[in-house]
Amino acid sequence: MPELLEGSVRSLLKNKIVATISFNQFIRVFGRSQAWIFLPLYLNEVRNVPYFTIGIVLFIMAVTSVPFGIYGGNLMDRIGRRKMLLMATPAIAILFMLISASIFLDLNVFLFYVLLILTEPFMNIQGSADNVIITDSTTSAERTNAFGLVRILLNIGFAMGPAIGGFIAGISYGYIFLIPAVLTLIEMILYFLYVPETLKAENRQPKSGGFSFPKKDMAFIFAVFAISIMFLVMGQWGTTLTLFWKAYDNISDVEVGILYGTNGLYVAIFQMYTNKIFARVRDHIRLLIGLNIYAFGFFALIFFRSFLFLLADVFVLTMAENITAPIISTIISRLAPYNKRGQYFGAFQVIAGVIGPSAPVMGTFFIQYFPGNLGILWIVVLLISLLITAVTLLFWSRVVKYQDDPLSGSG
Repeated sequence: MPELLEGSVRSLLKNKIVATISFNQFIRVFGRSQAWIFLPLYLNEVRNVPYFTIGIVLFIMAVTSVPFGIYGGNLMDRIGRRKMLLMATPAIAILFMLISASIFLDLNVFLFYVLLILTEPFMNIQGSADNVIITDSTTSAERTNAFGLVRILLNIGFAMGPAIGGFIAGISYGYIFLIPAVLTLIEMILYFLYVPETLKAENRQPKSGGFSFPKKDMAFIFAVFAISIMFLVMGQWGTTLTLFWKAYDNISDVEVGILYGTNGLYVAIFQMYTNKIFARVRDHIRLLIGLNIYAFGFFALIFFRSFLFLLADVFVLTMAENITAPIISTIISRLAPYNKRGQYFGAFQVIAGVIGPSAPVMGTFFIQYFPGNLGILWIVVLLISLLITAVTLLFWSRVVKYQDDPLSGSG
């Protein structure tokens, strides 16, 4: 896609900070995607954990990270983004090593749960810090393409990770957690060498006092709740879809890896084209288009079962992902004041971290308790999508106001 690498995108590749975070996303997702894709299969097939229990464990992981999202986001605005990254990243590596050891040693499954839950706060802090640093390091006009570039590298990793993980899981599930542990240490080294502090000293929040949450910013609160509820639809991608494919389509671990690997390739090829097509579409309209493509892509799973169809359906779902994922980060960046970006991205992680994880809980509930009629799940998902669309169209333009002028017109 050489024509898409001209102008602003080419300049982003020359931005050392954006390039480093993009590459770190590549190696991070290459390693961790194996872990998260095959985690529910390990729990269900090796540890005999029921589907719904898996959903509850993932929900607890997210909910327990909520206080850390507030605390971490505020700390970013006080001590700096770089320091938070250099504290969170080694902690993640150590926890992944311990998870790997617990699998190899076949330790109690509740210890496995505890280690999983402990990883989530640090990963949220790392993700928020990456988003804040990208925001600090780009202009408003560059930002959607910057987040898109990060996603391209991320999804090249995602294309490779699950595909390779499908074979590695056949050797031992322990390796799919050991690999991301090693790669996370490499991330830490790259952060240390190439990512400077992007928060200017004069813009730092005071180190004394309580930790703030932007509860009075109604534009932000409305936008974040709207996006978070959309995750009830978009969040079926992942744990729910993996278990659905296994239960309904009876595909192998290798085929699961191929499907997710194909998703990564689709993102790498089509993300910038998608950004170009939607460049002048209002942010919330772009979100709703992607949301409903997700919903109808899931709904189609009721009627077709062949592996070739699943490859085509993954393309549809990936296009929905390309439409929605970069603009979500852009919306939060446009709502956040410069000196409170850590607080705002942290607050977004908190709200999304409570509502979004309800998606696999809902999905695994239907898979476990309606095994003879799994199509009910996708009907419910479609109805939720249509309801969110109606509410968002009614209220978004009246409530949401940006800190700066959005690239795509008034949000």
